[in-house]
Amino acid sequence: MDVGIAKRNNHNFVVYNGLRHLYRDSMSGSGRYKKPSRPAIFLDRDGTINKQVGHVGHPQKIELMPGAAQAIARINTMGYWCIVITNQSAVARGLASEDDVRRVNSEVALRVARESGGRIDGFYYCPHHESEGTGAYTVACNCRKPAPGMILAGAKDFNVLLEHSWMVGDGAIDHEAAKRASPSIRTILLPSEYHDGKGLADFYEDSLLLAVERIATTVNRALQS
Repeated sequence: MDVGIAKRNNHNFVVYNGLRHLYRDSMSGSGRYKKPSRPAIFLDRDGTINKQVGHVGHPQKIELMPGAAQAIARINTMGYWCIVITNQSAVARGLASEDDVRRVNSEVALRVARESGGRIDGFYYCPHHESEGTGAYTVACNCRKPAPGMILAGAKDFNVLLEHSWMVGDGAIDHEAAKRASPSIRTILLPSEYHDGKGLADFYEDSLLLAVERIATTVNRALQS
């Protein structure tokens, strides 16, 4: 359900029951067009695409992970939607505003495009936290990972074939959110100080670029079998 639209930086920000989605090219005139069915590679943001530096509240703090921009360009050539889903509870904690999150998302997309020509098709973020902070953002929700709400919203908006989709992130919550959205989503876990890498995902790789190459190899083998 669309509950609000605001125009910023030539993008449309559409609000879905607490989920904020950055459309890049999904509006046609005054109405949305139906996108073709295709699988997606869902990506975490901090620690996966850009370096983890605590709460990233300013675009100048963004530094892409090595090979991340090239990985996203590879996703584009493979024919998958590239959809970012990210918890941003700094909003609930009063450490950042939603506009800060949107500016950082736009900066990430811009740097990816400049470095490799890669395209991020959509950003979803959750500004909530169930217990920390005060006000309207401190609430239990269905979008904060490991809940599956952001993945399910992206799947609906982009007409995603979840049974052929993937999730790549550096946290156990990424794996859990994907499996709660659809057990058939395959997951790849990247290195992080927040986990020991044991029993948390279907596959493990050292970088987003290697993860995307694994996806390409796995899909090609399946097609040839």
